[in-house]
Amino acid sequence: MIRELREETGVVRDSVGACVADRRFALMLPSGETVMAIEQYFVVHAHSKALSKAEWTLAETQVMADHHWWSVNELKTTADTVWPEALIQMLLDAGV
Repeated sequence: MIRELREETGVVRDSVGACVADRRFALMLPSGETVMAIEQYFVVHAHSKALSKAEWTLAETQVMADHHWWSVNELKTTADTVWPEALIQMLLDAGV
């Protein structure tokens, strides 16, 4: 999880807390192969708002347009598509 955090956001941590939510679903890869995707979610407090795409893989650049920090109010009112769809409830359940 620590490596994924760094690769996908640029945020460097020695450790993260317990998983606060997970999601499992069938996912079709760009190659056409279907796999069981397992996503785990953690609350990590960042010291900076800076994010990086520098370690995104080619596949990630093909399926993700961008990422940035959101306030809960922004998540509640945006017309943009945000994944996972139940993110606000996950945050509330985690006490955030």
